[in-house]
Amino acid sequence: MTDNPLIAQCTAPPARINMRRAILYAAVSLMFCLASEGAQGQMAKVSDLYNRADRSLGCESDFKLTMGIGRVVGNLAHPIQFDFEDIKPFLMAERHKELLLITFELSIMGEEHDVVVGYVTKVNKMFKDFGYRRVVILSAAGHGNYILSDTATKPVHQNPSPPKTKRG
Repeated sequence: MTDNPLIAQCTAPPARINMRRAILYAAVSLMFCLASEGAQGQMAKVSDLYNRADRSLGCESDFKLTMGIGRVVGNLAHPIQFDFEDIKPFLMAERHKELLLITFELSIMGEEHDVVVGYVTKVNKMFKDFGYRRVVILSAAGHGNYILSDTATKPVHQNPSPPKTKRG
């Protein structure tokens, strides 16, 4: 065993999930997404944001941040989770700060509306204070990511739930 929390995090066994339920949920979510009016436009916009972003991060409810690095064991990725204070000097020192993309993972999106709005407000303020010109917060949903907040348009999305769409 190690005293280094980052190494311990990487070597921790993966959480057990019910694969049948996960596959069924993914399939139903994908069908809903493909049948949704306007979903392609939203997916294209999110994809464009990912392509233009200077940095993209994942964020859990305890403000653990992931940067897409970690170990892959078998076919499972084990991303390294950083405490905000650990990654703060790195983010402050970055030179390219036009667009930062942050994905709120399901642990945040499962919270009450007021809690989610509180997270959005706190994250927007923190990263704007670091000098990022535009901060876009995405919400991880079962059928893809959607834009929860974009500092270029309005400070906080008033309804942190997936956009309403018509079924075809």
